[in-house]
Amino acid sequence: MGEQRLEGKTALVTGATAGIGAVIVRRFAAEGARVVFCGRSEGPGRALAEQIGDAVKFIAADVTRPEDTRRLADQAAAWLGRIEILVNNAAAPPPDVPLERIDAAALPGYMASVLGSTILMTSALVPILRAQGSGAIINIGSTAAHRANSSSSVYSALKAGVCHFTRCSALELAPYGIRVNTVSPGAVPTAIFPKKLGIAERHHPAAVERLVDVFGDYIPLGRAGRAEDIADAVMMFASDASGFITGQDLVVDGGLTVGLSASGKRAQGEAIRSALAPFLE
Repeated sequence: MGEQRLEGKTALVTGATAGIGAVIVRRFAAEGARVVFCGRSEGPGRALAEQIGDAVKFIAADVTRPEDTRRLADQAAAWLGRIEILVNNAAAPPPDVPLERIDAAALPGYMASVLGSTILMTSALVPILRAQGSGAIINIGSTAAHRANSSSSVYSALKAGVCHFTRCSALELAPYGIRVNTVSPGAVPTAIFPKKLGIAERHHPAAVERLVDVFGDYIPLGRAGRAEDIADAVMMFASDASGFITGQDLVVDGGLTVGLSASGKRAQGEAIRSALAPFLE
């Protein structure tokens, strides 16, 4: 086995009972870190901790609640001894609906989940990191913060808020040796996509596989993103390799924010030609 890039380090990862968060926890543990991770789903959280082993500990917590973030920070610090890495991954995307159909009563909950949880967890952990004189915070953003037509207006705006919070907090915390960066995933098919569309859970695996094919058709690098791709980027910001990097947003999307793939561009061109065909002489 090669050198473990996080040997002896400690980390706290939020929203990590499934999907990208769970892959990050697995990667950190494989790279030598001891990890506390949280989520609201206690059953899957405890099952994941049992699968990985003694290097990780699951704590049930809802990081949209200030009291939970403070409890989580204290319990994680007690178990780990110190916390060197924080990954703010928790976020439940709001429904992808037109502006006129936004549920005003549910809006505060969406804001708390996507943006508020990152702010609250960071706030709860800052006293610990300041006392240590070091720390690496990685916030999970989204290409929706960069592309106005890739998701709902509410989700896109809130993820843009996460990216800007990274920049602001990076400046505020730099004097204390704390680095803050964002990793913004692009098209990474997970069960969250069929779940948002109301597809029955028994169909989620097949739906995700179909999305892998669809996304690969228009992403410049020719394939859909994988949770492991995001974990690789998070690993870089968590490790000493990024010791002089802060306030940055790393987009991991196979080139999607740059433009369409060749096949996607051809499909767009064909649609344009078809629309203009009646006017050709």
